[in-house]
Amino acid sequence: MKTHNRQRKPALLLASLLLLAATPLPESVFAVTQTAKATAEQYVMEQVIAGKPAQLAVQFPDEKDRVLSALFIAGELDLINEEIPYDTILTNCHFQGDVNLTQSRFAKSLNLSNSIFEANADFESATITFDLNLEHGGFASEVFFKSLHAGGDLRLNYGDFKKAADFSEAEAGGNMLADHAKFYDTADFDNLKVKGDASFRDNEFHGRVSFDEARFTNLFLTGPAHARRSAECFLHRLYGHTYRIEGCEHTRGVWRLHQHL
Repeated sequence: MKTHNRQRKPALLLASLLLLAATPLPESVFAVTQTAKATAEQYVMEQVIAGKPAQLAVQFPDEKDRVLSALFIAGELDLINEEIPYDTILTNCHFQGDVNLTQSRFAKSLNLSNSIFEANADFESATITFDLNLEHGGFASEVFFKSLHAGGDLRLNYGDFKKAADFSEAEAGGNMLADHAKFYDTADFDNLKVKGDASFRDNEFHGRVSFDEARFTNLFLTGPAHARRSAECFLHRLYGHTYRIEGCEHTRGVWRLHQHL
């Protein structure tokens, strides 16, 4: 069950300011851990405190001066129902508050790879025109991808999901890549639709996994599937051309993952 605090804070989030500033911004929005410009950070802080938009393109004509450190992003990231027209890159971030992108629309790609999410992350019904990259992401709380639509690839390689992960009714127009990902709680892929390949190679599943009525071109659930207890993988009514499933035993419609303790 979702427990998000829907109250919007007077001080707009840094990412919101960058994406929604009145003056046009560069093609990509960056939040990286290296070569941060303290002057840009000071300027944005002053604008946030004053309740004004951060017009970085005006204040810093040279694009390289608009780079901010990942640690500068703090608090809740609230982009509910927002329209973001740029390639959005927020890599190597540490999000301490909720990340809420419910029903948001990204006109290009969204890259949140190598980031840590301490609180809930909600991508429900979000639309990303091209790729959504969450590779090497660490999710300490629940994460919601229900009804998400990615026009390109949905990239989850090496993801670490400590709590329940809901991918039900999500869609990927390209491939879904979740190799080496670890799921420590329920992983729900019911009614998932992947136009290309769905790849789950060398994963760890520690709880219930369900692909009920999922649709793929090809499904690869291969390699050592580690389970600390009798994790069950439900694969009822799958639709697709090719399925390759290894490291499991099948009994009455339930695939039980072999244990490798």
